[in-house]
Amino acid sequence: MTADAPAPLADTAPPLADTAAPRRAAHDARAIANYFLDLGERDGVPLDLLKLQHLIYFAHGWHLALRDEPLVYQTIVAQPDGPAVRDVENEFEDYLDGNISGRATIPADGQRTFEAVPLRADLSAASAALVNRTWEQFKGYTSGELLDMSTLSDDPWDCVAGDKPDEEIDDLPIPNSLIRERFIVLRNQRRANAAR
Repeated sequence: MTADAPAPLADTAPPLADTAAPRRAAHDARAIANYFLDLGERDGVPLDLLKLQHLIYFAHGWHLALRDEPLVYQTIVAQPDGPAVRDVENEFEDYLDGNISGRATIPADGQRTFEAVPLRADLSAASAALVNRTWEQFKGYTSGELLDMSTLSDDPWDCVAGDKPDEEIDDLPIPNSLIRERFIVLRNQRRANAAR
């Protein structure tokens, strides 16, 4: 597979949310991480932190473009290794040099006095379908290929990080508006290519 711009998702994407329909709150990125880790376990595809961060970024971007709402409530930030969510990095910091085998957890009672339970996202059917399509689209790419796709010239990461040295690229916020604009462009390119 080549490391081009992220391929648009299939035409089976759900329509943008009806303005009269109730909106669901955005999700904790760590719960979305667990969702991807579960998919990886199911399909026998190990995930390292870099690949996990990029899957979350792509799902978030497509969610902004196709559902007109964020998938995760945390801010996507620019780091030297591309777009990331700091809470996900902090949660899985024990896996910086290998594949992730654990899950993000929360205390069972909210007070950290009982056993922790895995953090889960209560995704709508449309959001779950979008995350599943993101997985199917990108699971075969390496972490490096996903990094190359997310840091192309004029992509949101590049707009924020630009030519700054790595030591200056530390948690620079990437606005959802930039991410949404980029993924709308990708959506429109896909539609134009399909019309040919």
